[in-house]
Amino acid sequence: MGQLGIPVWCYEWVAVLNWVRADKAFVSHGGALVTGYDHRKMIGAPLTEHGSITEDELWDRLTYFLEQVVTVAEEANIKLAMHPDDPPLSPIGS
Repeated sequence: MGQLGIPVWCYEWVAVLNWVRADKAFVSHGGALVTGYDHRKMIGAPLTEHGSITEDELWDRLTYFLEQVVTVAEEANIKLAMHPDDPPLSPIGS
């Protein structure tokens, strides 16, 4: 990225599960299908194959990730930006 002149990398921070969605075929404007989240639909939903993930585990995973990436990004003159979990749940899957 640095060699290509791309100054910023905005990564998503959604460790393990990627985006949690309650509805993967929500009808929106003009009949377009979009994803959506409604917490009421997620209460009591089954866990993923990863089980429940605590807030401490998410912070530990973010710390590990940043320890691997920040120095390399700084050396390449790349700024890091983060898009947090969407929606931010704690714990995930409980």
